[in-house]
Amino acid sequence: MLSVWIPGHPKPQGSKVAGRRKDGSIFMREANKAARPWRSVVIEALKPVATDTLDGAVRVHLHFSMPILKKPIPHPITRSSYDIDKLARSCLDALTIAGIIKDDSQVVTLIATKEYSERPGVRIQVELFEDFLERFWE
Repeated sequence: MLSVWIPGHPKPQGSKVAGRRKDGSIFMREANKAARPWRSVVIEALKPVATDTLDGAVRVHLHFSMPILKKPIPHPITRSSYDIDKLARSCLDALTIAGIIKDDSQVVTLIATKEYSERPGVRIQVELFEDFLERFWE
């Protein structure tokens, strides 16, 4: 199993926005400008542990530690905590780009959790689904 802690402020990879170049051609870019730098941090942290690209079904657990809110509220579910599916998207793409997996379509089990912490970042765990099943049924 691969397990990596990546410090930093997790950013979502959400919608795309269309733009037009001077020559009239259309391009797509991330709506959230912070998505690319965060994904680059994750990719760079994953590259040293990317020995062999996993082939086959994988199980991924993403545990996001979000920065503590400046103004505490009883139930810290706010727009500033981001949608967990969009947080996961940036990490799944990073796993592919870093060469941990061939494609995020290999993910058959995805567990994504988030909390608030004084140490923001993400813990990424990846394992072959077969290995997980063997441990599960022991």
